[in-house]
Order: sequence, then C-alpha cells, then structure tokens
Amino acid sequence: MVQISASERVKLIQKGNALFNNGQYPLAEKIFLTINYQDGLIRLGEYYFNHGNYFRAGELFRQAKFLKGEYSCYLKLGLIHSLKDFHNLKTKKIMDNEINKKIVKTIKLMLKKE
Repeated sequence: MVQISASERVKLIQKGNALFNNGQYPLAEKIFLTINYQDGLIRLGEYYFNHGNYFRAGELFRQAKFLKGEYSCYLKLGLIHSLKDFHNLKTKKIMDNEINKKIVKTIKLMLKKE
C-alpha cells in the first residue's frame, strides 16, 4: 500500500467513487487497489459478480477480505458445492481443501494438454 496522508486518501476515494459511478471500472479499480479501499473493492467485486465475472470478483473480494463474497464466487465457479459456515475455522479448512483439490486437478489437466 502506498503511504499517503489522510486528506490525500479521501481525495483518491472521492476520485475512485466518481470513476466507478461513471462506469470507468478499471480506473476506479486501480485507485481502490492502490489505497486498499475495502468498500470500493467490495463494490467493484459486486459489479463483476453481477456481470458473471466470478473470477475477477473473487480476487477483489479476497483483496478486501470479504469472505462471504469470495466464497460466493467459489460456489459460482463450481469450486465448492455449498456455502457452508465459512466463519467456522474447521468448516472453512474443509472448503479450502475442496477448492485446492479442484485447482490441482485443473492444473494437471492443463499440463496434460500442453
């Protein structure tokens, strides 16, 4: 994260929000990522989620530490079968193992095709 003053951060948040509201999502995303503005990242994640880009949405939700959004993307991508209680550490580990196994399987399939 870039070190900036509180007043500079407020100005960048306002600029990012204006860009977002004008549909300039990539520019808003750059600002929100640079200053790690979680609310903006979540709004962008929701935008991408609602437009079917679950992979990008999941990345933004992960950056914003928004677990419910991140795991909703995993569900849409077919990496998990249901949204279990992801606040329960044991259950979250089970879901994470399920996700990791599918990712490994996918990578192995991709390597075979090369």
